[in-house]
Amino acid sequence: YSHPVNGDSVSANIVTTHAEISTDGSHYFVGLNKMSRKPSHTNIFVAKTDEKLRVQWYKEFSMTEDNTTPNINDIGDIAITPEGCAILVRSKSDTGIKNSLFYINENGEEIFNEALETSGFPREMQYVESKNAFVFAHKGVSFEQNYKEEQETALASINILGDILWSQKFNFTGNSVDLVNLGKGFMLIGNYAELKDTEGKTYRTRINTGQTNAFAARFANDGKLASVTPIVSNNNYYIDRVIKINDKIINLLGKKGSLEISENGNVHVIINQGPEILHAEL
Repeated sequence: YSHPVNGDSVSANIVTTHAEISTDGSHYFVGLNKMSRKPSHTNIFVAKTDEKLRVQWYKEFSMTEDNTTPNINDIGDIAITPEGCAILVRSKSDTGIKNSLFYINENGEEIFNEALETSGFPREMQYVESKNAFVFAHKGVSFEQNYKEEQETALASINILGDILWSQKFNFTGNSVDLVNLGKGFMLIGNYAELKDTEGKTYRTRINTGQTNAFAARFANDGKLASVTPIVSNNNYYIDRVIKINDKIINLLGKKGSLEISENGNVHVIINQGPEILHAEL
């Protein structure tokens, strides 16, 4: 379950934004708690349950050094490891904006809180078991992605010790939807209005009509861009969900119409790790 919310507009006291199941059957629930006793402040909460959803512990984190400075937190994504839970966090206060990767163990104790150099908004994250590392993406400057202007997508990887392994930039006009783990590397999937492939060829949609097309960009484990595949159509459509069966079958699901005004009719694209287009209903 993943349903990020805008930290600036949290109205309920507690909002669960992410939930994932660990390999041992336990569940992690992560979200925001708008503190009534501290206006303009949201804590991050993490709750862990056993396989029968019995609460084992519940903890909150202010993400501030002194616990007194009003702080608005946003959660981009979470990733579960055999040791615990990592949270991609953006914190905003009077002193500025800070991005970090916050990692706690299975008992809710902090392993590290690594400050990230990017000023972008946190989007997606995956845990790469073979590398014992996290891969994540930041794009844009606000909760809502601007798909009509080119924005930098900052990709980076940090291992479970908190060491930065690599960082990479991928620029396009559009929005990111998901990061997908592959046997060798990972894939960034989204919608584009303007996109360049690895040979420098530019693909453009009729953005003045709100048109987007989907794309998949494959990266190696060291962050190097390997391949970019636009899923070109004259139709207006967008994808908003990715379901990976395995490296050979990756489903992209969406709607006809634009990101602003959807139309009746579903969209279904199947790609592989190439990425090659195997099937497209647009």
